Amino acid sequence: MAPDANLVVNMPPSRRRYAYIQPLLNRLLERYNNVWNEPHDITLKPSGELTIECVAVAPEARGKGVGKALMNALIKEGKERCLTSAGISVTMGNEPAEKLYLSIGFKPYITYFEEYFSGYFPGTAKYRLTLISEDSGWQSAPADINDAGKWSN
Repeated sequence: MAPDANLVVNMPPSRRRYAYIQPLLNRLLERYNNVWNEPHDITLKPSGELTIECVAVAPEARGKGVGKALMNALIKEGKERCLTSAGISVTMGNEPAEKLYLSIGFKPYITYFEEYFSGYFPGTAKYRLTLISEDSGWQSAPADINDAGKWSN
């Protein structure tokens, strides 16, 4: 599957600056297709309109609300862009991440256990959060969480 040439040409300069160039994109897509050789598999569908690929917090900053702040910023951005849902995956056994995502309102909807990866990976679970209800056009997820764990808009 060849990428659309306009994808790179029409990218904002900030993204082009970080080496999102056609040869790199071609190589990325080739490697992706080698790993996920069934592109029409329903389980490979993105978990949300806003797909959060990776949220990481330095070990010395963990437990201080940094992860929650990062997630809230991403959710706010998704809402501002009028996206209806956000999705994220978590590696099985990463209990702090699972706890964070659940506390924000994400719900697990599909799990790949270690056996799916023939024992080479501990497994992963996909989570989804509704940002804006398609019916009402308004948010169903809170805008922010304060330090006390209470939702605030």
